[in-house]
Amino acid sequence: MIKRFVQLFVVAALVFAAPVQAVRRYSCNFEDSVARSRWKLNPTANQSTYKNLANKWYIGEPGNNDRNGQYGLYISDDGGATAHYQNKGCWVFAYDTVALDNIAGDYMLTFDYTSMANVASKFDGLYALWIPMTNDDGDSIKVNSVATSGLPRKYENYVIRLQPNANMDYLAGTVTWRQCAVNIPGSKCDGTPHYLAFVWANGAYLPQQPGALIDNILITDGAPCDQPTNLVVTPNGTTVSLEWQGTATEYEVSAYSYDGQVWAGPKIVTGTQTNFTGLPIGQTDFIVRAKCGDDYFSLKIIVSKLIYYPDQMCVDYLNLDNAVCYINNSAPGDASNFNDFRSVAPVDFGPSNESSRHVVHFDRAEYEPRTGGQAKVVPDGELASIRLGNWKIGNEAERIEFSFDVDTIKYPVLLLKYMPILEAPEWHGPTEQARFTLDILINGKSIGECGQADFNATDVMQNNALTPSAVLQGWHLTSSEVAQSGADVVWKEWTTVGVNLRNKAYAGKQLTARLTTFDCTQGAHFGYAYFTLGCSDGKLK
Repeated sequence: MIKRFVQLFVVAALVFAAPVQAVRRYSCNFEDSVARSRWKLNPTANQSTYKNLANKWYIGEPGNNDRNGQYGLYISDDGGATAHYQNKGCWVFAYDTVALDNIAGDYMLTFDYTSMANVASKFDGLYALWIPMTNDDGDSIKVNSVATSGLPRKYENYVIRLQPNANMDYLAGTVTWRQCAVNIPGSKCDGTPHYLAFVWANGAYLPQQPGALIDNILITDGAPCDQPTNLVVTPNGTTVSLEWQGTATEYEVSAYSYDGQVWAGPKIVTGTQTNFTGLPIGQTDFIVRAKCGDDYFSLKIIVSKLIYYPDQMCVDYLNLDNAVCYINNSAPGDASNFNDFRSVAPVDFGPSNESSRHVVHFDRAEYEPRTGGQAKVVPDGELASIRLGNWKIGNEAERIEFSFDVDTIKYPVLLLKYMPILEAPEWHGPTEQARFTLDILINGKSIGECGQADFNATDVMQNNALTPSAVLQGWHLTSSEVAQSGADVVWKEWTTVGVNLRNKAYAGKQLTARLTTFDCTQGAHFGYAYFTLGCSDGKLK
């Protein structure tokens, strides 16, 4: 019995000590159980640190980005049940051990990922590291997670800059799947084992879900063939047309709907265009990559599109090309409080970008951080919302107008929902405050009080607190510490304005919904808002 135990121990030791073979191609989609077992998740120096890690890596379905797959790597704070994190500081590792042959050039690392995080932190997000198992002095390097938000200094030289064009080390700001492609310098690949490590890091900033999700990791000694370019996605009724540029003989094309978690494709296309029909309503990724050979593909090109059917809407407010967008033409005066606007193309850098001033928010699970995470950016029952303005300061003001012909038979009731968010410095007067206004116009003239709103912080606050009437109207106050802003923030929960269009004065006329947001006149405090626009048949249901 003792001899048998010794034999097992020796065999186990040999397996554990077996050298990692140097390769020129490494791949992991987490579907193979042996590949999954190689990954070391959440290593720590001691059990106490492990218990203090609020967010940990797991391998399971929430991290999967493959139609036929079941597994992927993801961060969770609830034992792996969901891809969700909390704002308790951590720098947490997951790694596999890989040896790459020495080559003349560089290796290319690609992987699919999702990483939202709070972009305002300038730190929270997904990192990747290529770490030798020993340092220059021959001492072994241990990879350990820590329950703090700072990068341990001993790992600083091993970070792979994941956004080299943006001079950023980490990935954040996307709730949809994307592909990252970066180089591992050949000078750092000498045939010896290294830790291929992914790190989730966050501090105390309010969480913006989800944390990191990773799938389909690949390292090659060069891109196998050229990536397609200029993918254009054009919805037309129930058909969505795709067209791109490239020189490959074949392409793999697929679409993924986040709302229904439904895949269309992949299908092999021999030209540079194809169609999808009958896709479900909701945010959809369209993905094209060139087929280079058996199991070899180019980098992906991905375009996200909100799929919906405009003929089912009275106002297609989700297409910003249907709107007239404005920004302020000059700095404000105390009395005018920004009345000098000029028409511009939508200032849209994506929903997570603080510089966007007219932008669609489509993630119905997204919460607004400056409300302390209490308010959704898309109200229940709606597909998406428009954000007008942003949380940047500096004398900005924005306006947007949607116009449509009144249909008193099909859509006799106009419904506009809005949620303003305003910084509230107590030392500003009423005409200096950040401000939100709403006006419904008919043939350029206001329809009156039932289609108007005009708010600033002075209207709803007294002695640095909300007035009782403001609380009854649905106003809330978030402290500057929680909102992580320069002053306390006041915000109004989603409010609906309804206009009865059966009025004979509206028949055959054109209605315009005009919304305007203003920073404070001293340029130090923000004001912005979300809104949706729709209609009703006026019948009880």
